[in-house]
Amino acid sequence: MKAIKLLVSSLIAGCALMSCGTEVGKVGKIRNQRDSVSYALGLSAGFNYKQSINQFPGNVELSPETLFNGIADGFKGSTKINKDEAKSILENYFVGVQAKAMAMAKDSTGALNADTVKIKATNNGLKNIADSLSYAIGANTGLNYVESLKNFPGNITPDNDMILAGFRDAMIGDSASTKLTTEEVGKVLNTYFEDAQKVEALKAAEKAEAARKENAKWLEENKKSDSEIKETPSGLQYKIITAGTGELPKAESTVKVHYTGKLTNGKVFDSSINRGEPATFPVGAVIRGWTEALQMMPVGSKWTLYIPSDLGYGARPAGDIPANSILIFDVELLEIVK
Repeated sequence: MKAIKLLVSSLIAGCALMSCGTEVGKVGKIRNQRDSVSYALGLSAGFNYKQSINQFPGNVELSPETLFNGIADGFKGSTKINKDEAKSILENYFVGVQAKAMAMAKDSTGALNADTVKIKATNNGLKNIADSLSYAIGANTGLNYVESLKNFPGNITPDNDMILAGFRDAMIGDSASTKLTTEEVGKVLNTYFEDAQKVEALKAAEKAEAARKENAKWLEENKKSDSEIKETPSGLQYKIITAGTGELPKAESTVKVHYTGKLTNGKVFDSSINRGEPATFPVGAVIRGWTEALQMMPVGSKWTLYIPSDLGYGARPAGDIPANSILIFDVELLEIVK
């Protein structure tokens, strides 16, 4: 939610300082849920952004106009300073503030202001420290959050004009000029995000069901492709490459193995062989497909495992493993650790 608020502030600032064709914030009535959610986002973001400017540390008075220019340029991808320069300006400032604060702790006669924090003003119209800081904050915000609304949850694509109107009313209007009260803003956003959570859960369930059907088809074709591939009642498939003759591990055993894990598209996501060191772990402390397979593998065995997603990581992604993935492992059981 915080990222969305910052992004909304950036969107509004960007249009406010560019030629948008009409006066910023001049829109009609709130007509539907999209309008109300968008306007509420703008109000919420505007109030929070206005408050954060007033609380900026170090006794430097930020320039809202320059800050908004930085945000606007960040969203256009044409900032006067790049991301590294913006980061450097901010880091240097806060290091200076901290150093001065520590000095003041020893000498209470010191004054913490812009002149005590030595930051070189940037060119391109940034005349002083306050300008540089304001623009750097804006540019950093714009560059970091420009993509955020593309992943806005639920079934609504926010309306930028209504967001702008909300931001304008929050920043330069008063409580009498807003189309929603503070209480209404909270109600609109809370209701929408509660509903959006249900929508996203439904989308995830539909995606998981589609993946389940696709995985079932892949596993069925995989089993038919090689007569040496066997399947257990749980759905685990395996092929014996080398039949070991050693002891069988138990659920409470700790084993040492070499393995390579890959996806059905052949992409390797993990390999003890590539790391040059076997892995050691308890049989009962790994994914279900491994736990089941290891208890069937005598020491010295080399197997290829085809693990359905419900015996792997299921619907949750894990590192380079997407959600609902079939996992393929080449496994060599080296020893049972005594």
